[in-house]
Amino acid sequence: MMIFEIILSLRPKQWVKNLLIFAPLFFSGQVFTELLLIISLQGFFIFSLVVSGGYLINDVFDKSIDAKHPFKNKRPIAKGSLKTSTAILIAILMNFIGLIWAYNLNLPFFFISLIYLMIMLGYHTWLKNYVLLDIIIVSSGYLLRIIGGGLLIKVEPSPWLLLVTFSLSLFLVVSKRIGEMKNIPPENRRKSLNFYSENMLNNMLVVSTTLTITAYAIYAFLSTNNPVINRNILQLSLLPVIFGIFRYLYLMDKNNGGEEPEEELFRDSPLLTSVLIWIIIMFGAYYIKF
Repeated sequence: MMIFEIILSLRPKQWVKNLLIFAPLFFSGQVFTELLLIISLQGFFIFSLVVSGGYLINDVFDKSIDAKHPFKNKRPIAKGSLKTSTAILIAILMNFIGLIWAYNLNLPFFFISLIYLMIMLGYHTWLKNYVLLDIIIVSSGYLLRIIGGGLLIKVEPSPWLLLVTFSLSLFLVVSKRIGEMKNIPPENRRKSLNFYSENMLNNMLVVSTTLTITAYAIYAFLSTNNPVINRNILQLSLLPVIFGIFRYLYLMDKNNGGEEPEEELFRDSPLLTSVLIWIIIMFGAYYIKF
């Protein structure tokens, strides 16, 4: 059915990344403020519209490459079950609705959404073919989500939150590149991937892993005191963070994974459990007072 093909092409599983919109609200200790929660929820759906519109454009440009990919060849546009003209029309409509909604909701958030869209359109069309730049651009998208979420509720995100987010996004994007290199033959890879070597990507993975754990440890143990935080509980959150990262590395090595982070999260129980434990601990650190 056409509607099923459209929904599949929108990649709703990828919307989990847009939960970063809620990060400034959560870490400000105001998650139970109804008005701010409603505003952040609107921001989540706006970004989901913009992001999914971008995915449609990406699949149109990558149609011939995805058709040769071992996993992506099942995407509706790649296999021809969704016409490119229909995909482009839906993408334009979704981006238009998302930007109009953002403009009426919050002007600074509108500009963040527009900047994200412009960057991602540039990435989907040609910037993804440039070595190193492709990784930095994708990682910047995670930061824009958090910055946008802060602008929505007029809360400035913590520098530690931004640093941890960026380093973790580098870790995930580099992991994705390693997965692509393992699973895709050279003739079917994106152009930028042929400029990387396995050794280079592994070194980048070590650096991003170290940076993520170090930044988070400093945040949990040594960052400036915040009256909102119960620091004794916060420090416990380092344990599921380390386990989650190591578990992800284990899955990469065992299954040649890493190419689809959201898939790994939802199909691996220990990884998902570590994330849920982290959320519970963080909730206790920010919302339970003794």
